[in-house]
Amino acid sequence: MADTTIKTNRRILNILLEIKNRAIDVEIKLLAEKKNNKAKKLGTGIDRLEDIIRKLRSRILDDWLSKVPALREDLSKMNGDVQMAIDDIKDDIGLAKKVVKLIGYIDDIVNIAGKVVV
Repeated sequence: MADTTIKTNRRILNILLEIKNRAIDVEIKLLAEKKNNKAKKLGTGIDRLEDIIRKLRSRILDDWLSKVPALREDLSKMNGDVQMAIDDIKDDIGLAKKVVKLIGYIDDIVNIAGKVVV
């Protein structure tokens, strides 16, 4: 059972890390394009997500397995939403609105994952 718990927890952490890495990629793109204010707002969301990741990493062996199935389902859906938001940002139309949307998804992910570490 412990091995299954560790594998499941690692999968969830990997999803969160993927989302964080893709958001960082967008942040770098915004900085390169001198859109510092948007990058800073996105960076704040990334920092919040990193905090959740740190907390989950420190508790990877704790007893949150009962919450994992719903969490995995929610995060998988959010992962898809994040990718669509990132894809939308690439076309640079309505960039500010799209960055806000991405930040909203990251905030949602932080809230979903944060329930586990309470």
